[in-house]
Amino acid sequence: MNADVEKISRVYNTEGKFVQISDDPVCFHLSNPEGKKLYISSGIHGNEASGPIALSNFIKYPNLFKGVDTTIIPILNRYGYSHNTRYNQKGVDLNRDYKSARQKETKNHLKLIEDKTYDLVICLHESHKATGCFIYKPNQNKRLDVMEEILIAMSQIMPIDNRHSEWKLEIERGILKDTKYKEHHWTEAVYFSHKNIPAFTIEVPKATPLQQRIVTFQAAITKAVELLNENII
Repeated sequence: MNADVEKISRVYNTEGKFVQISDDPVCFHLSNPEGKKLYISSGIHGNEASGPIALSNFIKYPNLFKGVDTTIIPILNRYGYSHNTRYNQKGVDLNRDYKSARQKETKNHLKLIEDKTYDLVICLHESHKATGCFIYKPNQNKRLDVMEEILIAMSQIMPIDNRHSEWKLEIERGILKDTKYKEHHWTEAVYFSHKNIPAFTIEVPKATPLQQRIVTFQAAITKAVELLNENII
């Protein structure tokens, strides 16, 4: 997957395009100073390919984010993505490191975002257990209305997972409501939620075709941009 990493890392620096603002992690920004602020990430688990591919495609079409100030990090775990593994080079799950921040990748990521604020954060993931798409809501996040709108958009491409167990918690109507499960090992989304930023983890089932996963993510992000432009968020 090294070729994919290099492809995603190309700089888009024409006016009205995404501009690369960081090398580690590779991060792109589309400036719309008067617009709502959207942050999207993927690839923190390197063996979940659909998120990075979806975001690398989105970077090529900035007009899809018209009116929204957008930050995109396609691959948070470049080693994991290159080696098709969930973990970083030290065998650590980076998406459990946002409270202690012991790993280099997490430290670099936090340096990039710690002084930033966003109106909406979306983290893209794949689930090995799910039979359909669902959204994970950290405990502090109250925007169920937004999640439901995004789920409806996703359901046009992929069924919603109505009920299964993930992380010892029950998913109901496509929404997993966290309580205290990850308070000791913050995920990326939990980190943002502790900053009082609406943060969602959108999950698609890894067992479904790659293109279906990609298009489902695209539907979710398109709906999120629509909601931001309509000032619903």
